[in-house]
Parts: sequence; structure tokens; C-alpha cells
Amino acid sequence: HGPNELPSWMVEYFDWHNRTKSNLNVANWKSNKYLILGCLEAHSKCGGIGDRLKPLPMIVFEAYRHRRLLFIWWEKPSPLEDFLMPPIGGVDWRVPPWLKEPLKKEMGIRVMCS
Repeated sequence: HGPNELPSWMVEYFDWHNRTKSNLNVANWKSNKYLILGCLEAHSKCGGIGDRLKPLPMIVFEAYRHRRLLFIWWEKPSPLEDFLMPPIGGVDWRVPPWLKEPLKKEMGIRVMCS
């Protein structure tokens, strides 16, 4: 691939992520696995924006390798989407609003505090 092309594994993952997320709903969300990069109100400490986003390439690779939907979920100091939005037609890394409470309650779904 050329210098401006994504690696094939990344293209494959982003396609899978977009298809899977677009089909996600209240009835089927438990049939998926998740990798969530988060900083929630319940966390005592989170790094700055650089500390949080620096490992993103490796986190994307782990989501690909383990077939998990990757979400970025920041509550503090503000939601990431207050400053950065997913590109149109790109990977939407936001947690659907209806899924936040079920994810908080569900055991076995970990939120990585960066």
C-alpha cells in the first residue's frame, strides 16, 4: 500500500466496525464484545488528551484482533465529541446514548481508563 493508504487490516476493521455498529440495538447489543477507551466521572484520574489518544493505534489493532467494537467514552473533563467529531463516512467511535447505562451496569465489560 502507498504512503496515504491505510493498512488492509485497518480497512477491514473499520468496515466491520461500521456495519456492526449500524446494526446495534437494544435487543442485540449483548451479542457483541467491546473495547472502550474511557474516562468516566467514576474514575479518579485520567491523563491529558495526549496520554489518552497516544495509544489509539495499538488500541485499534487490539479491537481488530479481538473483534471488538471500539468506543471512546469520555465524561470528564468534557465528552470528546465536544471537541472532536467522527468524520462523515468514517468510524463513529461514540457510544450510542441508549447503550451507556447498560454498559455501566453489565459485568465483564471493562472501560479502559487512559
